[in-house]
Amino acid sequence: MEARLVIEIGVTFVKQLEITYNSDILIGMHGSGLTHLLFLPDWATVFEIYNCDDALCYSDLARLRGIKYFTWKNLEKIQQVGRGVSPNTNNENKKFANYRFDRTEFRRLINQV
Repeated sequence: MEARLVIEIGVTFVKQLEITYNSDILIGMHGSGLTHLLFLPDWATVFEIYNCDDALCYSDLARLRGIKYFTWKNLEKIQQVGRGVSPNTNNENKKFANYRFDRTEFRRLINQV
């Protein structure tokens, strides 16, 4: 299995679309970067590592796009690091937290996808 890490800082939007269109799996945490799933090929899968308790957001988008969606099920193997606080409301929000996860479980899930 070949994997490529893409950090999209400084990459043109056209290049981002090219990379996405030529991907079999799009992996990411819950966040706006997962909207690139709209440009995946028809056979691709999106793997949302953790949905931050917003279970339907990207699963619905993937369903509407007609591609497979997968997310982490065993939350005991994901750990929130520090507090996640919304910069707008100053309320706790899982979407603004950092996380660490079990690497062995991650590899197992990628092989399953």
